[in-house]
Amino acid sequence: MEDASETAQEFYSRIEAELSALQFSLTDLIDKKALEEILDAFTAATGFASTIGNPDGTPITRYSNFCELCRLTRGTELGTKNCYRSAEVLGRRAIESGRVVFHRCLSAGLMDAAAPIIIHGRHVANWLVGQVLVGDVDEAHFRDYARKIGVDEEQYIAALRRVPRKTEEEVQKVAEFLAVLARNLSEMGFRRLVDMKLRERLQASFEMEQRALRERERLQQEMIEAQRQALRELSTPIIPVFERIIVMPLIGSIDTLRARDITRSLLAGIREYRAKIVILDITGVPLVDSGVAAHLNKTIQAARLKGAQTIVTGVSDAVAETIVEIGIDWSGIETRADLQSGLQAALKKLGLYIARLA
Repeated sequence: MEDASETAQEFYSRIEAELSALQFSLTDLIDKKALEEILDAFTAATGFASTIGNPDGTPITRYSNFCELCRLTRGTELGTKNCYRSAEVLGRRAIESGRVVFHRCLSAGLMDAAAPIIIHGRHVANWLVGQVLVGDVDEAHFRDYARKIGVDEEQYIAALRRVPRKTEEEVQKVAEFLAVLARNLSEMGFRRLVDMKLRERLQASFEMEQRALRERERLQQEMIEAQRQALRELSTPIIPVFERIIVMPLIGSIDTLRARDITRSLLAGIREYRAKIVILDITGVPLVDSGVAAHLNKTIQAARLKGAQTIVTGVSDAVAETIVEIGIDWSGIETRADLQSGLQAALKKLGLYIARLA
């Protein structure tokens, strides 16, 4: 989690410093489709062809309104290579001058312009526009270039004559327009970059909170389980009173879950103390119905399988009446009215007795 004492200015200053270490491209920040929609709108408004390319001249977006002459040029390996080199040089000049730069393309020779897209001090792309003619045209130059790159001369000249013509004033207005758009695109990219970093930090903070929450829940669950275990142990205590005699006093209602704990605890006590006699004292059990009786019967049977005899003590008058009324058969179970008489019966079974010292 972030330091709560950190001011907003300190936070954004730290974020900005972290941005400098990030590696990103323009399309990491602005969707390519959105960029192409902007290019198409620019082309429709100005009549200039347009694309956005990497600093090395390779394209990022598709070409918007590219003229036939440039398509013929880029249809050849040499022409494409020269176009990329021209875009790279034009972009570098724009960076060096810090403004929109116009020059004749180093490939076909049409008028082109470039505006650098700089995000957080990093040159990530160039906005390239152009493919127009300004002033007089030397067709001989274009014929020579067509032969050089391997394009049919007449087809190339026919395409040249369809290239849009612009005045220097129109070119200057487009340059100003391009500068504004490139600047806004750079600012949009920077905002996206900040948003991206903030989302990363928020996600990291959220994940940290989730991990802390899961850890708290785990510890809480462990504590609850420990408390449950302690309660189970308290609700099913084993008391060794004499050698090979153990007592389990039961208090409170007995349901299926607790009955299972009683059986497990009793069997563990028989094993630990090598008990031969088990006294189940039910003085503190408020109700003995068919369900409780069935649970106790199963516990007694389990103890018998372990080689221990069971004596049930604490059978009150009310409990005895209930057992008779609901028809519970305890004829095979040895019972005593209280714990004292039960202990005496247990000692007798082992050939032991308690005598007063003279």
